[in-house]
Amino acid sequence: MAVLLREVFIASNFSEFSGLRNELARRIDGSGFARAVDLNRNEADACSPLRRSVGRIRSSDLVVLLVGTQYGRDKPDGKCSYTHLEYLEARSEGLQILPYFFGPGYSKAEGRPQRGDPKLNPLQREVLAYRADLTVAFHDEDADPGQLADAILDRVREALLGVREGAALEDEELEFTEQSALGTNDLESLERRSRSSNPPATELELLRRPAEAAAAEQLREARRALQAFDRSTAIFHLRKALELRPLDLDAGYDLGRLLLTSTRHKHLREASKLAQRVARVAALEENEIRQGFALALSANAEARLGNEQRALDIAAEALSVADRIATVHMECASVYARLSRMPQAVQRARRAFVLRPVSFIRSSHDPVLAQSAEFRALQSELLAETRATATNILRIELESIEFATAVGVSSSTASAESSLSLLPTLDLFKAVAAGKEGAERTQRTLRAGAQRLPDKERALAEFRAELSRLDAERTRILAQPVGSLRPPIADRLCLGVPVAAALVHSLVSGREWTSALLLVASSFAVGLALRTLLRRRQLARRIQAELAILESKLAAARSAETRSKEELSQLSARFVQLVTNFEQRAVAPPGGTFSPSVGTAGAAPGKLVRIRPHTPPPGFELELELFPPDSGLRETASRGPSSIHQLFKVLRRRDGQWFAARWACYFDEPRNR
Repeated sequence: MAVLLREVFIASNFSEFSGLRNELARRIDGSGFARAVDLNRNEADACSPLRRSVGRIRSSDLVVLLVGTQYGRDKPDGKCSYTHLEYLEARSEGLQILPYFFGPGYSKAEGRPQRGDPKLNPLQREVLAYRADLTVAFHDEDADPGQLADAILDRVREALLGVREGAALEDEELEFTEQSALGTNDLESLERRSRSSNPPATELELLRRPAEAAAAEQLREARRALQAFDRSTAIFHLRKALELRPLDLDAGYDLGRLLLTSTRHKHLREASKLAQRVARVAALEENEIRQGFALALSANAEARLGNEQRALDIAAEALSVADRIATVHMECASVYARLSRMPQAVQRARRAFVLRPVSFIRSSHDPVLAQSAEFRALQSELLAETRATATNILRIELESIEFATAVGVSSSTASAESSLSLLPTLDLFKAVAAGKEGAERTQRTLRAGAQRLPDKERALAEFRAELSRLDAERTRILAQPVGSLRPPIADRLCLGVPVAAALVHSLVSGREWTSALLLVASSFAVGLALRTLLRRRQLARRIQAELAILESKLAAARSAETRSKEELSQLSARFVQLVTNFEQRAVAPPGGTFSPSVGTAGAAPGKLVRIRPHTPPPGFELELELFPPDSGLRETASRGPSSIHQLFKVLRRRDGQWFAARWACYFDEPRNR
């Protein structure tokens, strides 16, 4: 049965990640659902640094591993650095690990470190050697620590609470027409609702509230007892904490969890009563997450006591207040299985998988569920469905790589081909990870290819401009005036020769001057006519020659324009089809398990969100076109709003409205918008 996780160990080289560690620890401590285990807080301890770090690893629920280019100078065992030893201990304990690599150019696929690179430090090689078990996130070393801390906190929330940030509520068979309990509230609202009644207090504030200070001390002692596997001592200190603060959510919930492991009915009744008190207080604070967990705990206790109807009623209430929390569904699945209501248990388990596969996988080892043939059948069914979906996504990735290559983007098929070959052998958890990684790579590949389409559009525009220029050249050629003969002396000879001949003839024949004058005038007129005729013939020959050259250029330009137009049309149609197939196979499936996006409640500028356009959520204004509005690119067929989920990128928030565009997932936003 799943427990409420909240200890997050930050493992890294202190000097290399001091800024990011501080930002991340501050955010985790202020989240309300987790506490950061940061050994770089200058706190004294009776244990050696190595024993202290290994001990805190073992008591943690999740490890955030920050790996940079520096390996670390201190090697307590003479071989491995502290961070490396912490990583090895976390793996040996079977803890969840969220690995992040930082280095120059790591945010781009071509700049990321590859397995076998001799330049990698030992920890980098060790983590990359287990790529099949871990999903590594890559970031540039100069990235903003605040933004990185926010992104890491999102992943921590998903791992600990079993809830996708802002995941939408949807039924597998029914159209999604109702809003979730959180509606379209932003992430701040989600965090506010998930905080307990015990926000971190300063030492001065605790001194002013002695009862709270004493209760906090009892809680610390209880957790130390749990680290030492001393259950009875932990229960003793938790009871003391509740005597000081009866409505303390943390103490009440933790004590209920411990009592639930008992077989004594007295302890089970107390666990149920404590959990219901926690649920009531959480309801007053509008903390739906804690309320759902507490009600699920109470339902489990009642089921163990044999109070079937009471357990069913409380489980139904837990589901109604925390329907979007996968772990609550798995808790209730365990309740239904214990009460021999396997159809309902299978239904809740399937819903948990849709919401967050990790929570389903983590809770699937529940002994009551594991003994059920129906649940094992569900696991086999989900594994087959996941493998089939992941296979389709990876095939789309290969097609996207072919498209990107066609437009001039170099991309490797190694990752997709390797995942395809390994997929039939992967378990459910690794199959989900392979599909999600493939979807993220596919979206990046489609975006890289789409960036080249405007270049093709500009090339076509240049060909069309050249055609217009050549058409204008034709008009200029045909409008040429009649010019002088070439060479210029020919122009003069046309007039001079007839006149000179007439004068010579008049002098030789002895004609009267009047007759001679008439002869010369006639000869001059003949010369003018001859020159005009020759000039026109010369112009006609020049126009004919220039037109022949122009026609050759026009034919070449028309051919190039036709080829460019056909190429752009084919590439655009192929891009549209690839995006459509990608969204159908990776984005549309229920729960968005494979979608490279967040839910609408997690909307923020620059983030991808998953929205069904024909029923957009309140507070969102959508641009449905796949190509930028200032682009000449258009979809060949006009389509109405889609009935399946599609990807949109949030551009901005104005007057309480989120503005998101589909085309922005693949194209850069124009600077003048």
